[in-house]
Amino acid sequence: MGASYAFFALVAAVCVIGIWRSIVDDEPGTVKYLVGVLVFVVATIGFSLSYRPRSNGRLEIEERNVRGETSPTIAYSTTPPILLCLIMGTLGLLLAVGAYELLPEPQTILPLPPESEHLLQEENSEGYGGTAFFGLLAVYFLSFPLGFLAGRLRVGYIAFTSEGIFQRGWAFESFLPWSDIAATPTGYGGHSATLVFGYSNAQWETKRTALVWKIDAPTPRPGIVIDYRKIRDDASLVHEYVTTQITERTGR
Repeated sequence: MGASYAFFALVAAVCVIGIWRSIVDDEPGTVKYLVGVLVFVVATIGFSLSYRPRSNGRLEIEERNVRGETSPTIAYSTTPPILLCLIMGTLGLLLAVGAYELLPEPQTILPLPPESEHLLQEENSEGYGGTAFFGLLAVYFLSFPLGFLAGRLRVGYIAFTSEGIFQRGWAFESFLPWSDIAATPTGYGGHSATLVFGYSNAQWETKRTALVWKIDAPTPRPGIVIDYRKIRDDASLVHEYVTTQITERTGR
């Protein structure tokens, strides 16, 4: 992990030096690409640092309308999704700029000699092919932040309703009734997740909300996985709250 951080720090330093040299040498064409790479590197480092369980001594229970009732919820952290949007959006913009710059220049209004027309046609076809390729890649990566704007992807939360546990992940929804929880999770031991397993015949409901970016998913069997790398609050406090809710709601 340390080697990865050192590599990204080196790339960031090279980008900063390159931006400075491009400005001094009056070469604005390369600045936008260097700035894009710098933003990508910084966002990647930030995501790696933020995507881990927290021990901040914080536990904030919010009230939210879920499945037609007001229920206590534990929110996901907004930082990892924002940084992911920044990473994907930067890649998309870099590709979009590249696609635009590959567009063939407008043809001259002067008549060309017959022997030069086929060369111009070949150059234009190559330019349009590159534009189409990078343009499609740009649309693909830009669809990630657009997915959050459209609501297909969400920051997420865990809700404790009167009927069961409802989970809104980044790209899915899941619901497990209290009566179908098979066992209370054990004590928190520094793990990155709490697993709430249900019976094999549980009335478990799942739904994917994203068509393209399936960046997380429910468990393959009935249950709820509370991934503390995504949760905003202290992992041990959240685990304690979850186990208390299960014990009180199920009477175990």
